[in-house]
Amino acid sequence: MRRISFLSPGAHQKSTTVGASQGGTRGAANCVLGPPARAFLLRQPPPNRIPAACDARPCLVYGFFFGGQAAPFWAGSAVDKDAKRLSFDFCAGKGLLLSCRDCDFCSAGKGFWADVPDEQWNDWRWQLRHRLTSLEEIDGRLKLTDSERRGILLASSRKLALAITPYFFTLLAPEDPDCPVRRQVIPRAEELLRAPYEMSDPCGEDKDMVAPGLVHRYPDRVLFLVTDRCASYCRYCTRSRIVSGVGEQHLSVDIEQALAYLWEHREVRDVLLSGGDPLLLSDVRLRELLGRLREIPHIEIVRIGTRVPIFLPQRVTPDLCGLLREFHPLWINIHANHAAELTAEVRDALGRLADAGIPLGNQSVLLRGVNDSADAVRDLVHKLVRARVRPYYLYQCDLIEGTDHLRVPIEEGIRIMRRLRGYTTGFAVPQYVVDGPGGGGKIPLNPEYLIGEEGGQILLRNFLGKEYRYPSCRPLQRNPGNTPHPAS
Repeated sequence: MRRISFLSPGAHQKSTTVGASQGGTRGAANCVLGPPARAFLLRQPPPNRIPAACDARPCLVYGFFFGGQAAPFWAGSAVDKDAKRLSFDFCAGKGLLLSCRDCDFCSAGKGFWADVPDEQWNDWRWQLRHRLTSLEEIDGRLKLTDSERRGILLASSRKLALAITPYFFTLLAPEDPDCPVRRQVIPRAEELLRAPYEMSDPCGEDKDMVAPGLVHRYPDRVLFLVTDRCASYCRYCTRSRIVSGVGEQHLSVDIEQALAYLWEHREVRDVLLSGGDPLLLSDVRLRELLGRLREIPHIEIVRIGTRVPIFLPQRVTPDLCGLLREFHPLWINIHANHAAELTAEVRDALGRLADAGIPLGNQSVLLRGVNDSADAVRDLVHKLVRARVRPYYLYQCDLIEGTDHLRVPIEEGIRIMRRLRGYTTGFAVPQYVVDGPGGGGKIPLNPEYLIGEEGGQILLRNFLGKEYRYPSCRPLQRNPGNTPHPAS
C-alpha cells in the first residue's frame, strides 16, 4: 500500500490511500480491475476522512501506478519524494484532481486483455466479437463455484445464452461469487429450478402483441421489440423466453406490419423501442427505423430502452449520438443495478448522450445480493444523478422462470423505499413498481404516507414517522343553476 498526502490552500493536510485492486470485494473501487492487470488505483477515502473542503473544490489526486512504479507525474520539483506529498497547485496544473462528483468513477481498465491495443479495445464491434460465451473462456479467469459451473453448462444452453463483453467482464470479482456485478451475468444452477408461481411470460406481452414484435397494452403507447440480441445477457431477463436464441420460443419481428399498425392507430403517441437491445442495430438500420417512425404524424415521442451504455459504452460513438440527435424528442432509459457498473467509461458515454440533448433515465431491478439494501440503492442513485441520469423505476423482479434465488420480498423493497424518501434528493428517488403478473401493467408500490381521514381532516405521516393533519377542502360551491354568476 502507498499513501499520498497533499495540501490544499487554506485547508489542513489531507491524505488518501492507494492500493492494488484484485477485484475481490463488493465495493465499487474493488470490483473494477482483475488480474493479470497490475494496477494501483486511487480509492475513495472513508467518509470520516473526506476533506472538509470537498464540497467546495477538487481535492483528490487521480492517477494509476503500474507494476509498483509511480506514474510520470511523480517526477517534478513539486513532489516531496519521501512524504509522497503533492501540492494542490501542482496537481491542478497537471490535471490530476478529481472533484467529489467524479472521484469514484474509476476506469474499468482492460483486465485480462491488457495487451489489446486501445484502438481495438475501444471498438464496439471488437467487443462483441470477443464476448465470453463458454465455460472454457471463463474458467481460469474466474474461480467458479459448482453452482456457477453447472449454470454455465446447463442454464446457458437451455434458458438464456451466456455472453459477456470483455469490457464488462473486467468488473467481475474473480475470487468472489457474491460480487454484485458477477451475480447479474454469470449463470447459476438455480436457474434450472422453477417456483410454482413463476412464468415464461410474466408480463403477458405475448397476448398483447398486435403485430410481430409490437405490443399494445397501454392506451397511448406501444412497445416495439426490434431485436432479440443484447451485448450481454442479464440472468433475470424478463424476456428470456425470446432473447438470445436459446429458448424454445423465438422473437418474430415484422417492421412493415408494425409500422402499418402505427399508421392506423392515431391514439398511439409514444413508441418504446426495446428487445433485445435496439442500440445493437447498425447506425444505418437505426436511422431508417427512427426516420420511418418520425414520418407518422401522431407519434410524439420515441423512447429507447437499452443496457448498451452499461455493457458496451464503446458503442456510444459521436456518430451514434449525432444520429440520435436528429430525431428529437427522443428519450433513453438505461439499466444499471449497482454503483460499480458506473465506471469512467460509462459516465463518459452517458455524457455524450446527454450532450446530444437526450434526457436519460435509469430502470433498476431489485435483486438479492446485488442492491437489496437502502445503502446500495442510495449509492447507485447518487452516482446516477452525477452521471446526468435520473432514476426512473426500481422494478420488483418479474416472476420469470428460474429467478427465485434473485428475488427480494416486496416488504423489503418497501423498507428500502422508506429509507430513501426524505433522506435524499427527491428526483433521485425511483418509483418502486411491480408488473402485475400475467399482464396487469406497472403497479406503484409506496410506503404508507396517507393514513386516513378523520373529522374532516386528512391524516398524513412524513418520512420521519411523524403524523400531521391537513384540512379536507370542501367542494367548490356553485349556484343552484350550476352556472357562473354574471360579472357585474
